[in-house]
Amino acid sequence: MRNKWPKKKWLNKVLLIKIASLIKRFIFALQLINRSGSSVGYPEYSGMPVTKKMNYYVYIIEQEEMEKYYIGQTEKVEKRLKEHNNGLSGFTGRIGGKWKMVYLEKFSTRSEAIKRELFLKRQRNRSFYKKLIEEYNRSGSSVG
Repeated sequence: MRNKWPKKKWLNKVLLIKIASLIKRFIFALQLINRSGSSVGYPEYSGMPVTKKMNYYVYIIEQEEMEKYYIGQTEKVEKRLKEHNNGLSGFTGRIGGKWKMVYLEKFSTRSEAIKRELFLKRQRNRSFYKKLIEEYNRSGSSVG
């Protein structure tokens, strides 16, 4: 019967290191379960740092002189707008001018924000963006 393990010694060492790492993670998870009483709710365990809940935003900024829009996502809206206006962002830096926030949407996770950002970017339709911004303004939402 043929041996299924790789013949190269360095590959055996790599596999052993990966297996050891997985075992350590498994043991750590078991210890957390034993201490907290459940596998869910790690913040309840007093030794774990409680993570701060972050908000993520999808935004549309507009450069009125050239009628350009830029769509992005960030955690810190004010800081990101300053970066756009100071030329520290590729697309908006090349165009230049004063950018203003015209649309802002809040999400609880970065993955949700990225999905929404990609959806908006795929539209590539100025009239769609204008309608979205008009609805946003009609709803009474205030921008940054």
